[in-house]
Parts: sequence; structure tokens; C-alpha cells
Amino acid sequence: MTTKTVQVSSDITASCPECVEGPDHGADVAEKINHFLQHGYNLLHVGQETSTGSNGEPWHNTVAILGKPKN
Repeated sequence: MTTKTVQVSSDITASCPECVEGPDHGADVAEKINHFLQHGYNLLHVGQETSTGSNGEPWHNTVAILGKPKN
């Protein structure tokens, strides 16, 4: 089965590929996940991603992967 997947993050704001609008730019990860659930996506994974911040210290983000069958 071929699926369409999206990644949402606490650090990245992007337009929804389904409706090219929400979630709002100030939305937290839960609001972003709920937005995609309303479009029929299923939550596949929630985890943490670590990168280096501008000050050289670790920067932690929450990420979620959602997917649904392609139409």
C-alpha cells in the first residue's frame, strides 16, 4: 500500500498540503497533529529530534509522522 506521509515538528511551521492553510503558525505539535487527523491521516510515530542550536548547545524538538493512503 502506498501512503502519503507528513512530518510535523515543534520547530517547523509549514502549510498543510491538503488544504494549504492551517494549522496556524503559532500552533503547538498537538494542534498540528489534530489538524492532520481531521484530514484522515493516522498518527504513525511521535518522538524527539535533537540538533545543535545557534549557541552550540543541544536543541530538542518534538516530531510526529502521520500517514494515509494516497487517493
